[in-house]
Amino acid sequence: MSGINYGRRASTSNLKNNYLAPSFHLDDRKTEISFHDATPWQKVVMKGLIFSVKKYSIHDGRGIRVTFFMKGCSLSCIWCHNPEGISPFPEEVIQKNRVGEREFSNREEVGKFYSVEDILEILDKEKIFFDQSKGGVTFSGGEPMLQFEFLLEALKACKANGYHTAVDTSGYSQAQNSLPRAI
Repeated sequence: MSGINYGRRASTSNLKNNYLAPSFHLDDRKTEISFHDATPWQKVVMKGLIFSVKKYSIHDGRGIRVTFFMKGCSLSCIWCHNPEGISPFPEEVIQKNRVGEREFSNREEVGKFYSVEDILEILDKEKIFFDQSKGGVTFSGGEPMLQFEFLLEALKACKANGYHTAVDTSGYSQAQNSLPRAI
């Protein structure tokens, strides 16, 4: 099961137009974020852009959880707790820390692509904690609904593997992206 989409057969020069990839709209431009090149008849693995994975989370649903923070948000709320999740693209940030009078800075890449299999691999390592606490997995953000196709595949795979699922969303999404309808 899995998170793998099987694309239609196509010539390699025209693959991008023949495979459907999750996309979302920001500022009237279409941004494809999870298409990965493939040769004809090859599996296309759907990937989502995640900027943080928090293990042992206890505030994002029942029990002990793993929370995946997905990149991309159209709202730009002034009170945003995760401003590094607003941009729908991987980005480099400079992290600054102080110790006394000394300041240290380092560059950090924010945003990494994960497949559904990558997510299941992370969750499998935490299964004992979920079993004992009745926990599971939460998808947060940014706005996870902006990566709807990937989110849907991940939720289906998590449920099929017995994980309790939750989505922390503002609900800001296209009308057809309705999770109760989809799952």
